[in-house]
Amino acid sequence: MTKENIQKIIDEAQKPNEETNDMDDETEIMWEYKLPNEDDSALKKASTKEMMELTENEQLPSDALVRRCGTDSFYTAGRVDFEIYLD
Repeated sequence: MTKENIQKIIDEAQKPNEETNDMDDETEIMWEYKLPNEDDSALKKASTKEMMELTENEQLPSDALVRRCGTDSFYTAGRVDFEIYLD
């Protein structure tokens, strides 16, 4: 391998991957939530932005149970700061 080939490989590796960056922009954290007396069959899904709106409009009680999609543990909505999950 020549110096030119090695440099070309390094240059390519350091270029930002536009496809990956576009996908990151589109990736949004999703949440599952339910009221404390409901079972898991009642789970509803919402984006972080939607969860913030529900909380701000007092449509999601602070004792509602929420978790990020793909996780096991629920937390009460009043303990979760959805703003830190926004891009």
